[in-house]
Parts: sequence; C-alpha cells; structure tokens
Amino acid sequence: MRSLALEPPKENATECLRLMGIALGNLASAMNNTQALQAAAIILGSEPTPIAIAYRAEQLQLLPQAVSDIRAVLSKPGCSWWDYLEVATEYEVIKQDYWAELTPQETELITSLERAESSKITEPMVSDNCELRIATCEL
Repeated sequence: MRSLALEPPKENATECLRLMGIALGNLASAMNNTQALQAAAIILGSEPTPIAIAYRAEQLQLLPQAVSDIRAVLSKPGCSWWDYLEVATEYEVIKQDYWAELTPQETELITSLERAESSKITEPMVSDNCELRIATCEL
C-alpha cells in the first residue's frame, strides 16, 4: 500500500483500487482489524469476511491476464465470436470486471462479433426454393 500511495498507477485507477483492496484485505487478516476488513470489502466488492475477501482478491488477480488474453484474441485478423468466447469462457467469473477494463472499441467489437454469429443462427435453414407443405390431421 505504501508504494501505491507514493506512486499510484498513472493510467489505471481501477488497477490501483484493486491492488489497494487486496493489500487492505491482507492487512485486515494479519491484524484482525474489522475496519480494514470492511474497507477492503467495499473496495473489492465483496462481503466483509476474510474468506470472501480472499476469494475476491484471488479472482481479481486474474484480471490483468484476462484483459491481456482477450485483447490478444481481438487483435488477431479474422477474429470470430468463437475465438473470443474460447478465451472469455475461462474468465466468466470476472466478466463484469474485465468488461470494465476494455475500451469502448473493444466492447463494440465483441458485441458486433456476437451479433454476426447470432444472425447466422437465426437465419432460416430452409432454402427459398423449397416448398413448405403442411399436413393436416383430423382427430
């Protein structure tokens, strides 16, 4: 926490808060300090229990790698929805967190990939040249 206080990350305030929350959680556990525990819970977005804070801190430690992996797949030429989904599935539990880290252009690309794939699924499977025949049945 001392290093963050002296020189916070210049580009990413969310990363700074994440690191502060993790540090506060560690401090709270080490000192058995209820106020530090509550502060860590607020910053991390978890319940104010040592187990919940530890679990959330563990999740958030995946965040930089998740963002990096997702950006890598999105930057590949011809990236498809399935390419993105293969990587994103690994980080589903922190989707809201990594989504907040992506740029508007990246989130729009993901949305457009999803729409393009959805339109393939909802397109009619029957060719225009086929006749539709309906059979009736009397009961």
